[in-house]
Amino acid sequence: MSAFFMGSFFAGFIIAIIRNWRLALVISTIIPCIAIAGGAMNKFVTDAKTKQLAATGRGATLAEEVISSVRSAHAFGTQRKLASLYNDANEETNRVGQLSAKYQGFGLGVFFFIICESPLNLSAHSTRRS
Repeated sequence: MSAFFMGSFFAGFIIAIIRNWRLALVISTIIPCIAIAGGAMNKFVTDAKTKQLAATGRGATLAEEVISSVRSAHAFGTQRKLASLYNDANEETNRVGQLSAKYQGFGLGVFFFIICESPLNLSAHSTRRS
């Protein structure tokens, strides 16, 4: 699949250069901007997902321990305390997941702004010269 996308990109770029090489070179200046935006988004989202996975693991470990020792938890009356600990782990997972979604939304917004702004900027400059 990756080879297909890379092949499509290079084929499209070659066709663009053959059809109108000046326009293709100007449009190609946004490629580094797209790569930087994608890399930054990937870093932030990956960090947030790692934290989310750790919080999910803490909650799952606690749930497994409570289920395996349900008699002890009931005998000592610690159900509310254990439920509170599990709830805290779930809230952390939710909070970090929402942060990850914000990073991803902002990153995609920047990504599409770069893609959509560049042709508009190019058309504004080309109409001034004409």
